[in-house]
Amino acid sequence: MAYESYQVFQEPLCLIDSDKDGKLMVVDDVLNQISQIPKQLNVVAIAGLYRTGKSYLLNRLAQVNKGFPLGSTIESKTKGIWAWCRPHPVRQNEVLLLLDTEGLGDIKKGDKNHDNWIFTLATLLGSTLVYNAMGKFDQDALEKLSFITEMSKHVKISDSPSSQKGAEDLDLYLPLFILALRDFCLELKSNGRDITSDEYLDEYLSLRSGNTDFDVKYNTPRICIRKYFRRRKCFTFDRPGSKTTLKKLETLTDEDLEEEFVEDSKKFADFVLRECLPKSLDNGQPVNGRMFASLTQAYVTAIRHGKIPCIESALNMMAQIENTKAVEACVQLYVEKMNNTLQFPVPNDSDLSEAHHLCLKDAIDLFLKKAVYDQNHEYQRDANEKKNDEYDNFKKRNEHVSEVKSKEALSQLNRTIEEKIRLQLYTRAGGYGLYQQDIMKIKDDYEKLTGLGCKKQETILKYLESKWVEGQTILQADQKFTEMEKEAEIERQRTIAAERQREEAVRNADIQRQKFEDESRQLRENIRQLGRKQQKEIKNVMDHQSKVLDDRLKEQERLLKEGFNAEAAKLRDDIERLRQENERIRQQGSGGGGGGGGRKRRCVLQ
Repeated sequence: MAYESYQVFQEPLCLIDSDKDGKLMVVDDVLNQISQIPKQLNVVAIAGLYRTGKSYLLNRLAQVNKGFPLGSTIESKTKGIWAWCRPHPVRQNEVLLLLDTEGLGDIKKGDKNHDNWIFTLATLLGSTLVYNAMGKFDQDALEKLSFITEMSKHVKISDSPSSQKGAEDLDLYLPLFILALRDFCLELKSNGRDITSDEYLDEYLSLRSGNTDFDVKYNTPRICIRKYFRRRKCFTFDRPGSKTTLKKLETLTDEDLEEEFVEDSKKFADFVLRECLPKSLDNGQPVNGRMFASLTQAYVTAIRHGKIPCIESALNMMAQIENTKAVEACVQLYVEKMNNTLQFPVPNDSDLSEAHHLCLKDAIDLFLKKAVYDQNHEYQRDANEKKNDEYDNFKKRNEHVSEVKSKEALSQLNRTIEEKIRLQLYTRAGGYGLYQQDIMKIKDDYEKLTGLGCKKQETILKYLESKWVEGQTILQADQKFTEMEKEAEIERQRTIAAERQREEAVRNADIQRQKFEDESRQLRENIRQLGRKQQKEIKNVMDHQSKVLDDRLKEQERLLKEGFNAEAAKLRDDIERLRQENERIRQQGSGGGGGGGGRKRRCVLQ
């Protein structure tokens, strides 16, 4: 595939850098490369203190030794956020996007706020967030996770004053959190029994009872991790080898490393590659390269201008871009399919209409697959108008081709009359009768012709009308007819002309009827496909929120066991509010809520 030849697939490139004033900025060329990826992205972002070996874990996921630079000194190698795209080794329909972040806590930078923004971006952009730490997970390690305790200061869900979503709902949006503990040398035991690394993490996230300053300092980071990251996983890694080994990691094979470390690394990579979900919206819609690029641009732009990144604002910007592209894509597909289906001239309006609806069905399906949160159907209406304009163009084209071919056919047949007029064969007695015979023969021969299209009948009617003056001239010159007979013939021709006008009126009525039928069929198809999409999206939203509800219920039960009744009561209110929203969405899906137009837009970073 063409996009896999881009440089960002060949090597890690800096995606987010700092300008001369220290402000974060997007590297446009790299973001543009990512935006060309049509597949769903599985975004794994890694963060952690500087010089803790974050890059090595990403190289394991990329299944290479050399990729992200490892570095073997106390100086941090990675600055900003670097991106590397790889074909997903397990899921063919996804692209693995690895994000390596600048090491946190480097005293040389002297800017804690810079670290907060780097961590925030990694959290917002990743569908999986890996936090890399050295040694055991103790109070010191927790206190260094101040980025999480300040998460609510650096991310907001909505700019709307009427929004009910606040920091307590960030768990709906934040990714899976994986704690990677490097050089871990403790035995995983508790109260004399073996425990898993996940149980080890949960034990260290237990709260202390009490209200002293020490208790608050102890509990705050634990509460925040449990509150914002309901989905958590922990992996421990033995030491890879000696200090000499660490300096040569890029050149060593698994056989050169400690067996336990290799096994730990394989478990980690296998889980991330097989179990971690790709990036998607809350309605289940996959996030592709262009959508990711739009979100990235929105978040970084907000930070550059001193604003707090807003999830719904970023989604609104992304939706505008995606929906505009969806309109373009569906109209283009409609035109391509019509061009491939039709052979001009199409015999009649009903055949053209049938082709229109077959192509329209696929175009509507494509639009609905690509459109993002088109809540008021604004873009769908725009797409319909543009498709109807193209349909009108096809009808005009068909009419033009039919008219040209019909006129050419009549021109050929009319040569007989033209030749007889030139020879003055109609100006003698009985000439008018001969003229009428020739006209009728032309009409009969013309009506036997096929492949002239929808303008065939209209063209012959206009032809016959055009012969009125010519016929009257011949009639007046024909001495065979008495004046009374001439008047009778003129009246007969008027009756024929009136009948032709009636036929034209009937045809115009048929055209209007066909137009109405086309619009009705299009509306029915839109409603059918839109209803199917909304049902699917509502199910996905409810499934996601049900999982969050389960996580919150488990956390509530744990808080009660730990004696934190006030915190459990507050969480109970959040649970009830989410339950009510889930019920409202369920009623929408069953027709009791008036459709999907009122649901808030959300982007769940999972």
